[in-house]
Amino acid sequence: MAQKIAETEQSSPEDIIAAYPESFHTYVREIKDDSFERKVYKAVVNDSTVAYCFEIGGERLWGTMQALVSTSTDFRTILSFAIVDQNETPGLGARIEEDWFLNQFSNRLFVVNPKSTEDVTQSYEFIAETQSPENDRQLRRVTGATITSDSVIKMLRDEFNYIYKYYGTTAYEKD
Repeated sequence: MAQKIAETEQSSPEDIIAAYPESFHTYVREIKDDSFERKVYKAVVNDSTVAYCFEIGGERLWGTMQALVSTSTDFRTILSFAIVDQNETPGLGARIEEDWFLNQFSNRLFVVNPKSTEDVTQSYEFIAETQSPENDRQLRRVTGATITSDSVIKMLRDEFNYIYKYYGTTAYEKD
C-alpha cells in the first residue's frame, strides 16, 4: 500500500514507510464489517481510496501461515504481499519470506475470471527457483519447499476467491 500512497502523494514508498506510525494513522483506516471474516484496511489519500489490505491465512506443511495482501481498488490485482507468520523449516520453507519470492506477486493481476461463480483466480505454474519465467503464469518455487510454495498459491487463490466474491461483485459500500 505504501507504493500506491506514495504514487498519489508524489512521494517515495521509503518516505511513507519511514514516517510509520504517523503515516499509518494518516492514510490507513480499518473497515469494520462483522459479516466479513478477515481484517480489512483501506489506504485513503485526499479522501479517495487508493488500495485495500487484507489479513489472510492458510494451511501449509507444518500448520498455518498468516499474510497481508494489498489489492487494487477493483480487488483484482495484488499490489504487495507479505508473510507475517509461518513456522516452516529455516533455510527451506521459511524462505517464502524472502523478497525475491514475495516480489514476484507484486503488481500481478490475480482475478482473471470475475464473472465465475467458482474460481475467479489465475492458474499459475511453478518453475525452478533458478529458472526465469517465460510468461506471466509462471512463478519461481522455493527450492526444497515444493509443498510450502504450493501452499502460498493455494492460500492466495482461496482468499482471493473469498475476497473478490464478497467485495468485488457486490454493491457493498467500500468507502
